Amino acid sequence: MNIYFFLFLIFTSAFVSGCSFWTAEQDIKGQKALVSKIDEPSQVKKNYPDLIWGAEGGGGEYYDPYLRDYLHEIVKKVYYAANNSSLPINFAIQNTSVPNAWAIPGCVVVTRGLLVNLQSEAEFAFIAGREISRLSVKNFSYNPFKGGFPVFNNLSPSDYDSGTIFALGSLSSGFLIDRYTINEEYEAVQNALRYVSSIGYDPGNGIKALINSEKAREIYLNSVVESPKERGLFGEFLASHPAISVKTVEMQRLINSYPPSRLAGDGEMREPFNRMLQKIRNVHGIYVQFFDKSLRYYENRDYSRAQQLLFAGIQKDSNQSCFYVLNGLIYLKINDLNGADEYFNRAKNHNSNYQPALSGLGQLYYKKGYFENSIDYLREAVFLFPDDVISNLYLGMGLFKLQKYREAILYLEKVANIDKHHQFANGFLGVCYENIGDTQTAYNYYLKQTQINPNNEAGSIALKKISLLKKK
Repeated sequence: MNIYFFLFLIFTSAFVSGCSFWTAEQDIKGQKALVSKIDEPSQVKKNYPDLIWGAEGGGGEYYDPYLRDYLHEIVKKVYYAANNSSLPINFAIQNTSVPNAWAIPGCVVVTRGLLVNLQSEAEFAFIAGREISRLSVKNFSYNPFKGGFPVFNNLSPSDYDSGTIFALGSLSSGFLIDRYTINEEYEAVQNALRYVSSIGYDPGNGIKALINSEKAREIYLNSVVESPKERGLFGEFLASHPAISVKTVEMQRLINSYPPSRLAGDGEMREPFNRMLQKIRNVHGIYVQFFDKSLRYYENRDYSRAQQLLFAGIQKDSNQSCFYVLNGLIYLKINDLNGADEYFNRAKNHNSNYQPALSGLGQLYYKKGYFENSIDYLREAVFLFPDDVISNLYLGMGLFKLQKYREAILYLEKVANIDKHHQFANGFLGVCYENIGDTQTAYNYYLKQTQINPNNEAGSIALKKISLLKKK
């Protein structure tokens, strides 16, 4: 496994805070309409798109309004047990196989990879309660992660159009790479047990939820990690802290200390839960068998095997947009522009607001030299996922090609700010600033380009420009 892809997996799988803001009335595909509807704190509203799209496989919400609404009702019961508040609480299932659960103020999310391994309403309620409690024991804060990963540094100005791993989009988004102290984690667990008990669930299911979360982690590790060394490092990032065995002993002690509570039904509600999850479990099995594996082959540039799996996966379920996008990126890589066009549009036809499809079409039209068309698609992609490095990069370069330097600066500076060691963004920012008459800022960007990489095309331009500007 390529180490840079492995780094991506680590950071997408760390305990992060993020969520979408779907409500029961918003039965549409895509998230464009949601941004204007969010009534949460401005910081949450600002960062929501990056959080929901920043996941392996392209992110976004797993679309099943009936399942979402069913689980949303459970989340609301837990939330109102935890808070004497009339504020709304939203819920989403994020479409990624990485097993995780996140929360931000006003919203709870679980990933497909975790949800399918839970076995009852009570287990799900505990997971939701723990995430809600974590918000109270540790105040939410948003810390943009802006590391300069080498995966973005192997592009030169001549191959912007080479296609990029849309699974790596989340490296560009802002994450709270968060850990909780042992005391904070125990408090969150204790509160979650109290919440679920108060609404009629057997708190003993909290232990089952943690055991099944650990099972989900092991299943995922077995499916994506190849070497024992990588498994150890990646497993540590996905691991529960403190260890499940330690938590469960303490949880059982707490449960034994509680007075008997009145249960709703059998206190578990396994049957309706498993009935409602039947479809998503079938879909998840297709992702694990076909998509997740094809993503590994794609990253290792084994495009033939990746496409074999994608074609087989599409035969099993033709409604998953990310299968089409990944196939489109493969066609882009092998310079089959007609194939790329077909598959990006097939993804878009399934979901007109699927961000990776819009980004892919923007990359495709850039490669064709149709910069106006490219810009139109990329504006939509950046609207949905503002911190997507690849979309910002292509959008900035498309505007640069049209000599719209002032607007190009907006997007290229975002790339340079997110990836501090980007291999060519600073050089082209220098050209942009020089063309609008700001020679001092241009000089600073040229200088930075030479410090990062003086040997590529942007570096060569920067060296010449520095020499000329010094003479003036």
